Amino acid sequence: MTDKSLNVLLESFTENQDEAGRAYTNLRNSLVRYFQIKGDFDADEAADATLDRVAAKLAQNTKVDNLTKYSFGVARLIFLERLRTAEKAGTAQTEFYAQQKSDKTDEQTDDFSIFRECFDVLIDEEKEILKNYFADLPFANLTAHREDLSLKYNVSLNNMRLKVFRLRQRLENCLKNKLS
Repeated sequence: MTDKSLNVLLESFTENQDEAGRAYTNLRNSLVRYFQIKGDFDADEAADATLDRVAAKLAQNTKVDNLTKYSFGVARLIFLERLRTAEKAGTAQTEFYAQQKSDKTDEQTDDFSIFRECFDVLIDEEKEILKNYFADLPFANLTAHREDLSLKYNVSLNNMRLKVFRLRQRLENCLKNKLS
């Protein structure tokens, strides 16, 4: 905002400089509240941009009947501009992160296919033991579930744990060999 446009803006409020200063401050505070309510992350900057545009228009001898209404009309347009700008930036950011995620998904898919190859080497009973042992259950139910598994396979709970440990080791060794 230039000195000339600021003076024109202040004179638009009233001829008295003190009253014009108070009116300017009140309008700016109202604009800041408006942008805060709208959810603008930098309401002060948006209010200043609004007043800059209003002052520039007044300096071009634009006739304004109600300065407050006119200022809020400009504020609405500035809010929409800032929203579009944020959406464009957000879209670019979203696309960037989506690309990063898809790159990682490809890597994870490769790792998963290697794991799947190692898992397929196990016999059906071993696969079933692992799937059941690591079932997605609440912690409070896990102990009872694993005790039921040991009864189902007719082994003690410690033997069931040892069997699962050895199966996991086989899978880990297979994965290490395939990845290296």
